Amino acid sequence: MELLHALAKLITSPIVQFFLFITIGVVIKLSRPQNHFVNVIFKGLGIFATLWLFLCSQSSFSNWLIAPLEQHTPVVSIEDERFGEMDQILVLACYYVTQKQLPEVSRWPSCAMQRLVQAKLLNKQWNLPIVLTGGNFLSDKSVDYASEAATFLMLTGVEEEKITTVSVGVNTITELNSALTHKNKSTIVISSASHMKRVEHYLNRLDIKTYILVPVDHLQRERPTFKLDLPRLSSIARAERAIYEYFALAELALSNNTSLRTNSHY
Repeated sequence: MELLHALAKLITSPIVQFFLFITIGVVIKLSRPQNHFVNVIFKGLGIFATLWLFLCSQSSFSNWLIAPLEQHTPVVSIEDERFGEMDQILVLACYYVTQKQLPEVSRWPSCAMQRLVQAKLLNKQWNLPIVLTGGNFLSDKSVDYASEAATFLMLTGVEEEKITTVSVGVNTITELNSALTHKNKSTIVISSASHMKRVEHYLNRLDIKTYILVPVDHLQRERPTFKLDLPRLSSIARAERAIYEYFALAELALSNNTSLRTNSHY
């Protein structure tokens, strides 16, 4: 299952998709090199692959691609009075680099750092307890994500008694299922903006009634416009995240389940 998930995640990259289409075209071409129809397919796949990679490298296209995901959940001000009625803050896991030769701040990618900092700010503003999820899905299986996240928050000044770790989740649904065992608790859920549509689906399937979604880690930094720019790796990364999330939502729609049996973190 982990291998299948890794492969699925790999093919969401526009760069990998480019080479995949080119490879398919070459294989078809070599199978019948003199066939006119095969030559048309070969040229068509090459043109499509190049055009697709170029589009994904454009900020306007990648912003347009991810906009429906990130705009699904509106940004919530930290002063919003609804937070005062909540029982807890739940921070879903992202990733953590286990190499000890790096300084602590370099070991947290942007998605993880933004989720944890947002939780700290809400804790400071509303004095709410923080629940951290994430088990042993890191490269070093002896390290669990939630414990490392708790250590980081305490280093930033969050009181230890305000932090609860649930070190068993390995993906979004298992994290939610493990952390939200008390259905009657009202919860602030923090995750990346592009994931929120899927998170909301899972919360509904788990019959969680009262929650506020707090999106962070926005990749759409500007309003989608139609203009040509120089190709950018940041645009390709933005497109890749959007494609991955669309694939995950399509899997939910087709399988009609909550992926509780999935063993990979995402």
